[in-house]
Amino acid sequence: MKVDSQTGCDDQYDEAIKFCINEIIEEIHRIKELDHYVVGDVYELIFNQNVESRYQEYLDSLKV
Repeated sequence: MKVDSQTGCDDQYDEAIKFCINEIIEEIHRIKELDHYVVGDVYELIFNQNVESRYQEYLDSLKV
């Protein structure tokens, strides 16, 4: 049992902060993934083509 020097009790504050930081980091990564999928989905709805294949067409056109 780790006793906090300021409160004199085992409040597990440090562990709780670490847990919250990890939760926030995981949520940020999840949001980034969702943003990526949303852009791809919108592009596909508008142009009826996925982003990857369209980008490959663009790269191929630069070679000409």
